[in-house]
Amino acid sequence: MSFTAVFAFVVVLPFPPPPDIQAEQSKILKSCPVLTNAEAADALGPGTVFASAVEATSGTVRISLLCEFVQGERTLTVTASKTLGDKSIWETMRKLSNGTPEPQLGDYAYSEVEDGKTHFFVVKGPLALELRVGGKGATAADVPKLREAAKKAVTRL
Repeated sequence: MSFTAVFAFVVVLPFPPPPDIQAEQSKILKSCPVLTNAEAADALGPGTVFASAVEATSGTVRISLLCEFVQGERTLTVTASKTLGDKSIWETMRKLSNGTPEPQLGDYAYSEVEDGKTHFFVVKGPLALELRVGGKGATAADVPKLREAAKKAVTRL
């Protein structure tokens, strides 16, 4: 009887990845890169504090962002992520939520108030920006203040 053994070798060579492939990274931030504490306080009120922020990037390109601010029992959440869909999908979302077009913001934008909580959705280039006010005391009266915050944040995407 004969026994034949077959060995396979895997060779990993230290070649860099192609230039169009970038490693994704996530990091915890000490401040929100698209909205300052003072701007958040203008939206939520006196006593607003920065709570947290996390950002994911691929190379130098922002893929996603989450920032949170707190004032008493109210919160302001700011998110940015890669845009999904196109204008027809965003328009369908706006209509389903009874949102109001916000033509002065980004490439496409709308605001809505659901259960007393204000939400802004803004598309600028490849990113979608969302701002939400929630918690106890959130009302439709937050719309103008959140609109001003959205105007400032969208310029920093």
